[in-house]
Amino acid sequence: MNRLQLRGRINECGGLRVGPSGTPSLDLVLWHESTVVEVQGSRQLAFTTQARALGPIAASLVRVHSTQPAAEIRFEGFVAPRRSLNALPTVSGLRPEPLIFFITHFELES
Repeated sequence: MNRLQLRGRINECGGLRVGPSGTPSLDLVLWHESTVVEVQGSRQLAFTTQARALGPIAASLVRVHSTQPAAEIRFEGFVAPRRSLNALPTVSGLRPEPLIFFITHFELES
């Protein structure tokens, strides 16, 4: 299973683009802060991550960011390599690639 939920804010919002297939696409940088529990106790997290939204979700996120730039949002989606692994040469069958969070759903936090 490849499913990710992340609560955060839009830190950077690129321009809405339309790809060759006619699908709207939006590149984002999300900001996340939380406390998680590990074996040795709690740990503070604060980081940015690259994300992409496609289709109607992309247009909706542009509207949210323009009207509520500091809004807390619960994002859902999956992670995948930035490029298709089939197009890359591999060494020992595996090649680490940077991941991007593809947003498939979001909700504003109250």
